[in-house]
Amino acid sequence: MILSFCPGTPILSKYSAAPKIESLMAPPPIEVLALLLLELTEKTDNFGPKSLVGEGSYGRVYLAELDNGKQLVLKKLDSTSEQDTDTEFLTQVALVSRLKHENLLQMLGYCVEGNIRLLGFEFATMGSLHDILPGRKGVQEAQAGPPLDWMQ
Repeated sequence: MILSFCPGTPILSKYSAAPKIESLMAPPPIEVLALLLLELTEKTDNFGPKSLVGEGSYGRVYLAELDNGKQLVLKKLDSTSEQDTDTEFLTQVALVSRLKHENLLQMLGYCVEGNIRLLGFEFATMGSLHDILPGRKGVQEAQAGPPLDWMQ
């Protein structure tokens, strides 16, 4: 067996760091509308308390009615110091935008402007599972729904 070595040629070992593939790839196509922050700000009264319908661990949820009469809920994500890059966030949006199932709310749109990130989903007219279960939290003066029995 003959081994040759050419000066200037890097030698790769099994421990060499490979470049991150995701940094070389563009995010997949997004199958929902890109929403304008200015329009969403108007539709939610500047994300005011009248439009607030809930609060979770990742942000607040607002109700908005679009010009076409369609209602949607907007999840305004809290900004953190370790925010995902736009590419990572848009990749996640692209994946969620393609999820279609009768037990999932359909994503209708998204907004990324500066450090503001919003996700728009169809409005659940019958309320959420959280609305039905006792002990609803996050919204002032909200009443819990009736308890479910084991058959429900």
